[in-house]
Amino acid sequence: MPSKFPARCSTIAVLLAAIWSAGAVAGEGDLLTLTASAGYSYDSNVFRIGSDRKPTGQDHRDDSIWSASVGAELNKVIGRQRFYGNGSVTQSQYQDFDFLNNTGYQGTLGYRLGFGSDSEAGVYYSRSNLLNNYADLTGYYKRNMLSSERYGGDVLLRIAGDWVGVGSVTQGHDENSASDRQAGNSDIRAFDAGVRYAPRGSKNYIESRYRESSVDYERVGGATNYDYVQREVRVTGLWSPNQISSLEASAARVRSSHEDLQSSDFSGWSGYVGYIWRPTIVSSTNLRLSRDVGAAGDGWGSYARTNGISLKQTWQATSKLGFDANLGYQRRVFSGYQTVGLAASTGEDERRDTVYTTGIGGSYAITDKLSTRLSLRNERRLSSIDVYSFTDTIAVLNAQYKF
Repeated sequence: MPSKFPARCSTIAVLLAAIWSAGAVAGEGDLLTLTASAGYSYDSNVFRIGSDRKPTGQDHRDDSIWSASVGAELNKVIGRQRFYGNGSVTQSQYQDFDFLNNTGYQGTLGYRLGFGSDSEAGVYYSRSNLLNNYADLTGYYKRNMLSSERYGGDVLLRIAGDWVGVGSVTQGHDENSASDRQAGNSDIRAFDAGVRYAPRGSKNYIESRYRESSVDYERVGGATNYDYVQREVRVTGLWSPNQISSLEASAARVRSSHEDLQSSDFSGWSGYVGYIWRPTIVSSTNLRLSRDVGAAGDGWGSYARTNGISLKQTWQATSKLGFDANLGYQRRVFSGYQTVGLAASTGEDERRDTVYTTGIGGSYAITDKLSTRLSLRNERRLSSIDVYSFTDTIAVLNAQYKF
């Protein structure tokens, strides 16, 4: 599988240039936003490891990170057409773990067209290059930039009355920069199709979709073939009885089949129930219960069943000052490689994780163009296999200017 990212920086430059050039002819009602920001963050456990461990060759686990970012966002409407895009480039500098210094980017360009009687279709392209998440790579002490590319399209076709046909196609590629992470490189293909009942003039809907996706991993040095196909049938609905509350729910039957590694095949139920309550125009509460079954993302045929609950509260105290807080709980049970492959080295016949997250933040608009934000987040993971347990606290201070 040859590299598909020979010009990462030029790609994001093209995305930003396209957004800028489209904004140059933006008319009244169009939105073009250019931003610049700078930030400081403190991370108490950069590599997400246990309190009794230290990164190789280091005597501490924490670090300070400085960052600078520029970005652009566009939403331009011409008749029944809409052009949209966003992009940002961020430079991050670590005080001690300077081998993690990196320039990351992410960007999206899209186009939507309305046609017929309340029908529409769209296409998009997105690309990103970001430092990997060390919570998924416990004990990994190198810099690995994960490059992701996605492109595709979707259609909502008004069939008759309040009935709408829905469908989409997606292709993509993920690539790791580190030489010892190449087995995690993958090609992704997916499509879905279904039908939606959505009364005109209402936010309420119910839909049913069939989705099929395939993930083909790069095989390095005759490694095991972890390619798989995942199929699911999902029913989703939204009910909003008034202006202050809404209830959304989804349920799906998921089944995954591996070409050569049948021991890692999985199936199960996934879904969620979410409730949003807005008692006033300045506050909201979001409660979500979820169940998921899917690949664990380690590139070695693991999967996990996850049950979780989250609660988020927002409050706009004044026109300039806003606060938010969140709580989260997850219970994860791993299978596949995490059970078969780790049993020999750990003596455990299964891996079970419990994850607790808490967060609080505040934003203040100094002027209509300049704003600041301070946030604090804590994550604690308790695992039946001790090497995966960790506690991490991140504090972030950021300032942003909109041109």
